[in-house]
Amino acid sequence: MSFWSETDGGRVADDIISCMYHYVTANFEPLEAGTQRTLVIWSDRCKGQNNNYPTVLAYLTLVYKRYCVSL
Repeated sequence: MSFWSETDGGRVADDIISCMYHYVTANFEPLEAGTQRTLVIWSDRCKGQNNNYPTVLAYLTLVYKRYCVSL
């Protein structure tokens, strides 16, 4: 879970995506062939932040770059 003050950053989709993407890429290595990892993402289903096209594309990018094999 990540928190930040709105004076440091807003809560638009790009801010949420950037925080999540940085956390995953900084803390996990891409998977080797034949290995698996499932990334579980909890969301409040807010259309403006978590339930939109850019966010889904960021999740698919993590799968494409082999940080996980499923969401």
